[in-house]
Amino acid sequence: MSKMWKEEEGYITVEASLIVSAGLMVLFLFMGYVCYFMDCGIAQGIMEETGLKAVDTVVTGGDYETGKIDYRKLNNRNLYTKMYPGKTDAAGKVKKDLRNSLRQHLFLGTVENVSVNTTADKVKVQVKFQLAVSGSSFLKMFKIKFFEYQGTYEASYLSEMEKIRRWNRVDGTMD
Repeated sequence: MSKMWKEEEGYITVEASLIVSAGLMVLFLFMGYVCYFMDCGIAQGIMEETGLKAVDTVVTGGDYETGKIDYRKLNNRNLYTKMYPGKTDAAGKVKKDLRNSLRQHLFLGTVENVSVNTTADKVKVQVKFQLAVSGSSFLKMFKIKFFEYQGTYEASYLSEMEKIRRWNRVDGTMD
């Protein structure tokens, strides 16, 4: 054994450097996956929160920032103007708010696309982002999309009567 060590100097250094570099690459990829799944959860939570806030704003006509509803203005608006005139304005605010929230909270993620579609009682939010992990730009050259997230969240408004009906169903099941 000592004869082999003397004849073949440096071969352990070469093998160790290959093993350590491969191990570090696997470790970094694993950490990239962890960051990717964390960012996916963050993006989904932000989409849900912003989508529900948008539904309340679009349908009730409340202030987007505070959520407060001025019923005097709401009744005047509904009597003298078309219903829900601020739908497009709310969609723009939601898009801006969603983009800013994602930029603040995503770790290593860059937001590529945010779209918001509103109807009289529904809001649909779509988000697409790319995670900047080392090695992903190399895969992009070969048209391989790695660490990319596309999420959709759709929220609809429940009227007060619908909420009460659901409460009654829940109360009836507990008896």
